[in-house]
Amino acid sequence: MIGSLRLLVSPTLTIALTVVFLAVAIILFVANVAIASAQQQQQPLTSQSAETQRAELFQSTEDGIRLNVPQGWVIQDLNNAGPISSEELRRGYGILAQLCLSGEEQQRQQGQGGAAPGNASNNNSCQSAQEEVIHVVRYPNLDSGIQMTNNTSTGGSSATPTTGASFNNNNSTTATTIDNILAYHLQKLQQVGYNSIQIVNNADMTVNLAVAQSNQTLTTLPAKFVEITYTTGSAPDETRRGYFILTATNAIAPNLGTTKGYSVFYEGDYISAETRSSSSSTPTPLPQAVRQVFDSFELVTVAPATQTEPLTVEIISSDTEDTAPANFEFEAEITGGVEPYTIRWDFDDGSIEENDEEVEHTFDEAGSYSVDLTVTDSGDQSESDSMEITVEEGPVEEEQSSVEEEEEEEEDNDLVDTDGIVDDFIDDLFGRLGLR
Repeated sequence: MIGSLRLLVSPTLTIALTVVFLAVAIILFVANVAIASAQQQQQPLTSQSAETQRAELFQSTEDGIRLNVPQGWVIQDLNNAGPISSEELRRGYGILAQLCLSGEEQQRQQGQGGAAPGNASNNNSCQSAQEEVIHVVRYPNLDSGIQMTNNTSTGGSSATPTTGASFNNNNSTTATTIDNILAYHLQKLQQVGYNSIQIVNNADMTVNLAVAQSNQTLTTLPAKFVEITYTTGSAPDETRRGYFILTATNAIAPNLGTTKGYSVFYEGDYISAETRSSSSSTPTPLPQAVRQVFDSFELVTVAPATQTEPLTVEIISSDTEDTAPANFEFEAEITGGVEPYTIRWDFDDGSIEENDEEVEHTFDEAGSYSVDLTVTDSGDQSESDSMEITVEEGPVEEEQSSVEEEEEEEEDNDLVDTDGIVDDFIDDLFGRLGLR
């Protein structure tokens, strides 16, 4: 009986195990398919995440600024490029551009799938944005502005630490330093309605001054990074946190040579009463997108156009006199004009050479020669120069004539000596014969 039970149980267990294995295999297969499908669906999300790290470069050579606009942000160029307006000079500042969140980004952050909120328009305007705004500000004629307000107190703002970093300027009575610019900036903020300004963080930094066309960094300018808390006239009971960087230069448009200040000012979010009472004086990090703007901010200048100087030409020669055959080296010293040049040498002996700045020429015969150089540039400017060359008879001919004269003298001397010998012989012979 027991043996029969074992026989019955074995086939039953075998079938059961087979069914279990099949079920597990099916479950694993379905799970793998689901995982693969989920991975394929997540790929666009990964791409979108990488997309948010991208930024668009904004550059205005008229205003002399360059920065990155983060993904999800827009920039409004306020179209005030060109000469500084009388209104900007009167106010002492001008807003060059504003950055803010796009309407779509505000929708995404607020989790709304419907229409954009009233302050989140879909155009490139930051006028209606209430939060997350970055202002790019210019202070024209900073030397005069600081001089007029040099002794004016900044009111409720904290004392500004000094660094001594200064800028090149032509004002002999007031040094334009980064600390003066900071005080001036805080004063202007107060004038337009920012109140109870307190400096939370104040650090020295630098801002690049670069060539717009080549991205070559010409120099680094002293700058400040400052974190503040403040209130506004429209919401005096609400404290906000703000960040800005400051710098200045006289090397960019408009009005080259006039020192102008530049600020990138971020109006941060509100600080709650609890946070304000506990940590309002503690520095806080910049939001990532804002840091991207601050880190990329540069001042740019246009490389000065190559001004065409008048074309000038001069012949430089190894010598001006020699004996034939005489070999001379000539060089065309060319300045100004527009390259490439067309060069023509005329050696006044029937020889012409072209398109070489350095030439050699041999004058075979004695004489005076006028060497002429004519240069024409790509702008059809043409200039000439000439040089007188004197070639004398060669020393070989003089030596030959001297040899001939010596030979003639020797011949004459030989003839004279022969006659004397004959006379002496005759005289001696006659003497012996007693004829004399």
